[in-house]
Amino acid sequence: MIKPLIMPLKIGFTFSILLLISSPLFAQKGAIINNYAWLFVNVENRMHVFLDGIPSNEIKILSSSGDVLTVNSSGNFALRPKSTNSITLKTYRYRGQDSTLIYKRRFSVKAMPKATASLGGYLKSKITTGEFFAKMGIVAEVLNYDYDLRVLVKGYTIMVLEEKELLYFEDCKGAMLSEHTKKELRKVLRPGGRVIITNIEIKPYYHFNKYVNSIELFIE
Repeated sequence: MIKPLIMPLKIGFTFSILLLISSPLFAQKGAIINNYAWLFVNVENRMHVFLDGIPSNEIKILSSSGDVLTVNSSGNFALRPKSTNSITLKTYRYRGQDSTLIYKRRFSVKAMPKATASLGGYLKSKITTGEFFAKMGIVAEVLNYDYDLRVLVKGYTIMVLEEKELLYFEDCKGAMLSEHTKKELRKVLRPGGRVIITNIEIKPYYHFNKYVNSIELFIE
């Protein structure tokens, strides 16, 4: 009997999900592509079932959490776990009144890691004034998980210091460095100074963290 394969796909958004399409080169009949054995809670995990010639309308996937999942013609489907309890997915093939269990797999469920904030993706601690003003704004993204996931930045506080003297302070809304802010910063930002971006508030789509890390940059 030909068995479909269930595999979780990499998640990517701006907050939408980017599918990782499974490769037939690595798919073997009756074997699971075991890249990931877990799902993320409160996130729409896009997944794939390897149909191998089975019509998609003959496939239904039942979860132990009570969801009945259908697949599209490409074998793609999605699941959003509502708790961190493990989930078992059972793949059935329906033909007329008959149904056959052809595969099942258990997945653990965990919270998405906390996002890391940076200035336009810049993760080093030293930056030139030219590099600084070339950045568009603050981004908050999950790192080191093979995911391209960003969350919405609602606001932040930016400060410029020279030694212990505070030269500039502003509470900003949104993620962008506005032209007004850049204009004011050009008056005070010079080599030897420090930029501190703190109170970075995000919209927590997938966890309860309202604020992320602060950013400290030394100007060269």
